[in-house]
Amino acid sequence: MVAKLSVYMLMCMCLWTRAYAQVVTSNNGYNPPPFTYSIVPSFDLTANTTVSKTREIYNLQLGGKFKADLSYNVGRVNIRTLIDARLAQKVNSDRIPERTDDDFVMSVIPSFRLYADRILTLALDMTMQTQMTNTVVDENYSKRFLDPVFFYQTLYLGHQYEWKSQDKKDYFLFRHGLGYALQQTSYSRFVLTSDRLGDRIGSQNPLTEIQRKGGLKLESGVSYLAGLDYRSDLADDLKFRFESFGVMLSKTGFIGDPAESRAYFKVNPSLTYKNYLKLEYRLVTTYDKNYSKRRKLIQELTIGLTYDLHN
Repeated sequence: MVAKLSVYMLMCMCLWTRAYAQVVTSNNGYNPPPFTYSIVPSFDLTANTTVSKTREIYNLQLGGKFKADLSYNVGRVNIRTLIDARLAQKVNSDRIPERTDDDFVMSVIPSFRLYADRILTLALDMTMQTQMTNTVVDENYSKRFLDPVFFYQTLYLGHQYEWKSQDKKDYFLFRHGLGYALQQTSYSRFVLTSDRLGDRIGSQNPLTEIQRKGGLKLESGVSYLAGLDYRSDLADDLKFRFESFGVMLSKTGFIGDPAESRAYFKVNPSLTYKNYLKLEYRLVTTYDKNYSKRRKLIQELTIGLTYDLHN
């Protein structure tokens, strides 16, 4: 289902970009500075009490996030570094703590502008994704820091459009491209779905150690990615930001079997008041059969403290 939705989304993006490129034929005279940055740490806390007929249950959820976007320009060459780290845990008075969010993604994207108007760009997207603490997937399989870890490199030909208003209150960046990708899934104690002898083998089962092989799984295929970043100062004390990114890797041919593909999609709008109070909605969906036969879906609406630093 996720893969089908991703295909529809990518088709819509392609049609929209084709029409958009007919209108935008230059970078509107915007020349980015040699170095740009956006650093956004945030922290949120939720506490509540649930009352039943026989008892009261106390709930506490703590969450921390760190996002960074660093960009360095030298002539037609651009080197961009993206970091997105998130960790949240829910504590209930009647059960063990539950990890509700744990994700660490880092990307380094060198690109070369083929023409002065920035319409066509050759880029290499190198991404690493893992988790920071021990979490459980599919009820029985534990994920740890760098186990498993996902590496993704795609060389793609695409389009990048960047714009900033003269008063620096509005900023827009859109990039997309089609290329060829290599994926490496490194694992040690974690068991890939292809190595599992049964979905209900618990930690006390002697077959648990037999199915743990460890190693490096290599895959490749056609990849399409698209990303959008928009920032606007709605008022002196109110800032709006919208981020969206999607990538799909077809591992079995140009279209391939959706069940064997990898899909990732993120939408993240937010409002910041006086640069320290933040209201944020985040939707992330991921599907990769190496990790789980099910898709991973995260939806969250949070209010917390933050600090948005950018030039």
